[in-house]
Amino acid sequence: MIDPFILTLLILGELDMTSKRFGPFFAYLNGKYGLDKLAHYLPDNRYLNVRYFTGLHPESGKIVFIKTDGASGETSEREACAIELLKLSSSRYFPRLFAHETAGKYPFVAIEFLNGVTLEHLLLYESAVIDRHKENLLEQMADILAILHERGIIHRDIRPSNLMVLPDVNGQLSSLVLVDFAFAIIAGPDGGAEELRYLQEREYLRIDLGGSSFKPAPLIWDDAFAFCKIAQLIDPCCALHFPEAWAKLYGSVNRVTYSSPFA
Repeated sequence: MIDPFILTLLILGELDMTSKRFGPFFAYLNGKYGLDKLAHYLPDNRYLNVRYFTGLHPESGKIVFIKTDGASGETSEREACAIELLKLSSSRYFPRLFAHETAGKYPFVAIEFLNGVTLEHLLLYESAVIDRHKENLLEQMADILAILHERGIIHRDIRPSNLMVLPDVNGQLSSLVLVDFAFAIIAGPDGGAEELRYLQEREYLRIDLGGSSFKPAPLIWDDAFAFCKIAQLIDPCCALHFPEAWAKLYGSVNRVTYSSPFA
């Protein structure tokens, strides 16, 4: 399988730092963070006014995935904060954060580029891969959920398209990484949580957030509920076939939830 980053460069080529459309942004990334070999990573998310790019972090030699912020820095701040909190657990289930800007002309987050496929892709097109790793995937989801709850984070958009599946040490697609924390809720010291202003002003986005199939109500989010729904996509009889993993997921439903105060 060709590396998506290399494929992007083959299709698009490196972007011209002097181009009128993206040149100033790339010049900024290169000048401040040393990011090189920048390329536009299609498609854009026009619904959220977000663009995606890839680049090379020369210091580490790692490819990075760059996401611009369509919410004036609010979502990049939330995503960076959530990832930094979660990485305190030293877990492999979350991406590495390389850089972020929450203010100024170019708010963005830059995380490690994950060379894998989404769980959604496997469910739709490679069910045989799912069949070989069902219990392992369910156990990993239970681990991810436990860490989220421990850190007081509600992801709010847990669905198969936001679970990346990476090759394990044997090259088998079986290792999960949860991505896209732009709209996560982070509980404060008093247990309270603050909704993003960007979403306060856009009820249609709040209703869409998380997908109707993966939350108990249009404006209520429960990551455990979402993981249970995904587990049933992986195996409709998972409660019977994998009772221990299912008990961890189902037993956490309604434990940590968030209801929109702007319903």
